[in-house]
Amino acid sequence: MIRSGPFAVALVLAALCPAAAGAQTLPFRTGQWGAEFQSGDLTTAGVMRFFSPRSALVLDAGVLDLGLDEDDKVNSTTDESSLSLWAARLGLRSYMPVANRVAGFWTAGVELARSSQKQTIPGFAGPQRIEESETHLGAFGQLGADYHVTNNLAVGMAFDVVFARVSGERTGPNTNVDLSGHRFTAAFTPVRVSLFF
Repeated sequence: MIRSGPFAVALVLAALCPAAAGAQTLPFRTGQWGAEFQSGDLTTAGVMRFFSPRSALVLDAGVLDLGLDEDDKVNSTTDESSLSLWAARLGLRSYMPVANRVAGFWTAGVELARSSQKQTIPGFAGPQRIEESETHLGAFGQLGADYHVTNNLAVGMAFDVVFARVSGERTGPNTNVDLSGHRFTAAFTPVRVSLFF
């Protein structure tokens, strides 16, 4: 089992006292490219472009596509359901040295996501299909820390918060409902891998 204690400590230190590690250096350079992969609620991949040794523009994208067929032995039918989700983020990231080979960072930017759900269930007049689609547009913030195994490879973790406006619709037999509201989520990303070129 991987222990996350040292990374959690680095995360807190990066947020509270970045100046304490002023003597440490970061392995980045202006014009450098990077790629990142992370797992959590949604597995994502992204690219980074550094415009200074401490700052980068980040673009992440994630896709999820699930389908499930369940046999209903009572009604001799098959219940079908599917979920499709894609999300994209564009943000500004700032790195700061925390300790030898450890860099803390924060990221802030905008997020756009689109989800679609479809479900077929039994009904009195035969199978009924229900569909729901939503668009999420909002802002996100991220706080994290990376351990640099080499100058070109880092592993770490992050904590994200998102506030978004939600709009969409739900349709079904004799049903058409407009959806609107807001979403606030907080998520922990236990595994991050970054590559730098």
